[in-house]
Amino acid sequence: MASLLALSRAASDEAKRRLSLRLWAHLATFLLTVAAFWFHEPLLQLLGALAVVTEAIAWWLRLTGQGLHDRAEEAKRAALLMDAYGSSESIDASDLRASFSDTIHTRAGPFETSQYYASTQPPGPARLRELLQESAFFSKHLFAAASSRALFLGMLPMVGLIAAIVLAAPFSDPSITVLLTRLLVGVLSLLISADELGHAISWHANGQLANRVDHALDAVKLDRVDALMAAFADYGVATSTAPPIPTDLYESMRDRLNRSWQERMSKKG
Repeated sequence: MASLLALSRAASDEAKRRLSLRLWAHLATFLLTVAAFWFHEPLLQLLGALAVVTEAIAWWLRLTGQGLHDRAEEAKRAALLMDAYGSSESIDASDLRASFSDTIHTRAGPFETSQYYASTQPPGPARLRELLQESAFFSKHLFAAASSRALFLGMLPMVGLIAAIVLAAPFSDPSITVLLTRLLVGVLSLLISADELGHAISWHANGQLANRVDHALDAVKLDRVDALMAAFADYGVATSTAPPIPTDLYESMRDRLNRSWQERMSKKG
């Protein structure tokens, strides 16, 4: 039977896959909207209809991917507490396990690992503090990088749409139907920007919260269970309300962040 952490990682991987596919659907919408400015009826209406379909698919992937990510993060936090205190699964953890589909359970095998966290502390408050701080350290840097990239991607559709309107203006048909259709595809293009810019804002805000958790844990005394739980709650907010970090971004930064974390812990030791 797969561990809760492995299930969480498998679910997170599927959430990232869906959110990655959503970008391709957004790209299809964008290309269709740009093309619509260069064609006339009836092809214009066909392009507009296809753009509505691809954008609907993109938002479906976004909503289902984010929902799966939320459950994955909830399971990850439960697994973190179990790891920190060496405890067995609670009833809530069993409910979380049951919330994942058979597909996620099947895919969880390769995600099993006994060395997901770097901490060597024995079970107890000291281990919880290290696990939380390591997680917050990774999150704040990954959120910052993801926010910058999403901000760039979010601006591209708006810039592209403006360029398409300007370039196509001399060739545009002024009829009402054509204008309304082009207005529709323009709105669809702006929805792409709204999606990406929303991610950018969320990653930025939660990166700041993860940074506060990281620094707050430096001053937490191990006999202050209330302070540890407050940090855990804040970290839960940061990870549950942020979109999942894209896999390629995580993999490109993982080794560097691991080295930085090990250097930081060696200085504290």
